[in-house]
This record gives sequence, C-alpha cells and structure tokens, in this order.
Amino acid sequence: MIRIHRIVFVLTVLFAMASFQTSAQTQGKLDEALKDHNKAIELNPKDPVAYLNRGVTYYDMGKMPEALSDYSKAIELKPDYAIAYYNRGLVHHDGKRYPEAITDYSKAIQYDPKYINAYYNRSIVYYYSGQQQEALVDINKALDLGSKVYDTYYQRGLIYHKLKQYNQALVDYDKTIELNSKFVRAYNNRALVKHILGQLAPSIEDYTKAIMLDPKYADAYFNRSLVYEDMKQYQKAIDDLSKAIELNPNDSEAYSNRAKLKNKLENK
Repeated sequence: MIRIHRIVFVLTVLFAMASFQTSAQTQGKLDEALKDHNKAIELNPKDPVAYLNRGVTYYDMGKMPEALSDYSKAIELKPDYAIAYYNRGLVHHDGKRYPEAITDYSKAIQYDPKYINAYYNRSIVYYYSGQQQEALVDINKALDLGSKVYDTYYQRGLIYHKLKQYNQALVDYDKTIELNSKFVRAYNNRALVKHILGQLAPSIEDYTKAIMLDPKYADAYFNRSLVYEDMKQYQKAIDDLSKAIELNPNDSEAYSNRAKLKNKLENK
C-alpha cells in the first residue's frame, strides 16, 4: 500500500485588535504579558478584547482550557466577535473536537463572511471528518476570496486526492510546488498521484526530489521502492527499502516488502 502523508496547516491566529505578538515571545515574556492581561481585565472586566488577548497568550503557553475560557468570555461579552469564535475554533481543532471546531468556524464566517482563514481551517476539519465535498467547497471559497498561499492549493490537492480526482490533485500539487519549491510533502504526494496515473519515471523524479530535500524522509524511500517494483527494478527497490528500514527500524511493512522482493530477485 502506498502511504499518503497529509499535513494540517493551522494558520496563524489573527488578532488584529490584540496588542501583543505573543507567538514570538519567550516564556518569560509570555509570563509578563499574562500579568499585563490580568491587570487589564482587572481594570476593565467587560472588555472582550482583553479576554481575547489573554486567551491568545494562554494559547501560546499551551494552556488550552484557560484559552478556551477566555475566548468564551470574549464571546459572552461580544456575541458577534468573529475572531474570538475563530480562536476558540482553533482550540477545539487542536483538541480534535471537530464538531465544536466546525461550529465555531461557522460562527466566525457568519459574522465575517470574508474570513479566509476560517474557511481554510473549516475545510481541514471537514477533511479529517471525512466530509470531503464540504471540505472542497470551503477551500474553493478561501481561494475565491483571494488566498494564494501554497498551503491552500496543497490542501485542495489533498481533497482531490482523497476524492480520487487525480488529475485535479496533480494540478494543485503543481501549483503548490510552483509557490514553494522546497515543500517536501508536495513532491511526495505528487509522486503518489503520478504513480497512480502510471507516470512511473516522473514519479521517481518527484520522490528523488523529496529525498534530496529531506534525506531522512523514510516514507519517500518506501514509496519510491513501490515504483521501482512496478518497473521491475527490484534491486533499486530493495536498496530503497533498506534505506527506509535504516531510517525507521520499526517499519514492519518495509521488512515484508524487502523479503518479497529478495525472493523475486532470486527467482528471476
């Protein structure tokens, strides 16, 4: 079986009204920021922005229950606060509470219909919930609204890949690589599609590029071995499986495939 590797890109939390860029702070500065947020809330306990800002700091500190509580408080104080719903959706998303994440992203979109990141992240949640058509609608909306970053095309490529619409997936993986020529997993997934479509030599080229960019990418060696096997280049396939095993000694499937190929080579 070919392994398909999918990466979730949770986009940067947008908090334009926040006064702290917490994601770039050290732990010590996060602690200092938290003290300031606490003081701001003490002085104005009905300010939703203060709770949003403190929630962002808690989020960056990894304190998800506290972040969730503060985002909920911000929403209580400002029920149409799109960014608070979005940020709370991120907390649910990180915790794999997908129905809750969808609800919050949907609320963010309700109050801000042009919220690109909310469509993007809701697409990811739909994808992992097995709702591929809904995921496709959302990722197309993000693109229609102007998202042109490589991960948006990559996400749509994954959806098309999952839907077995391989030619469309190939177009999006091409676009991803055009926008980010060092994105290893895009080469891996494009190689997978090319293999499925019978484009064996181009598939090898993409796996080789992925390995060049990340020489420790064990699964690229494993996947490339499958193409070599289909090309009846059994020794090359064995060599790739040996490298995959060197990088991941617990890969039972690689051992099984290598044994099978050694038998084929001996009986050739």
